[in-house]
Amino acid sequence: MRFTFPILTLCHGGAQRMLVELTNGLTALGHQVVILIPLEGDISYEIHSTLLRTDHTVLRETDFPASDVIVSNFYTTVPVAEAASKNGKGIHVRLSLCYEPLFLPENHVSFPSYHTTGKLIVLSQWQKVADHVSPPSIDL
Repeated sequence: MRFTFPILTLCHGGAQRMLVELTNGLTALGHQVVILIPLEGDISYEIHSTLLRTDHTVLRETDFPASDVIVSNFYTTVPVAEAASKNGKGIHVRLSLCYEPLFLPENHVSFPSYHTTGKLIVLSQWQKVADHVSPPSIDL
């Protein structure tokens, strides 16, 4: 399968480390994985996936390659991932590594991003219970 992960930065941090592990793992399993990152996005980890760096500081729908699945992981990447999906670039799946509305000052913006797409992957059992989110089955 072909995956595109729009990622703003891969500097040192727990969520960024998890994204690297996920993308490298998918690549090791034989999937085609593209990490789409803006011009100034930091990279502090060894990446085994294809890295597609834009020539500008924000991600745009036109930057996305065609893929089977677009995986957004942070509320600021959701709108552009959804736009790319609506333009035929792949099925948009929202990945939740943590529950952003609990700690972000812009939680009134981040919370609705969980409802942008009907495809949601939640890794935290606590979040599934706390949000009454049952993970959907994803038919790709």
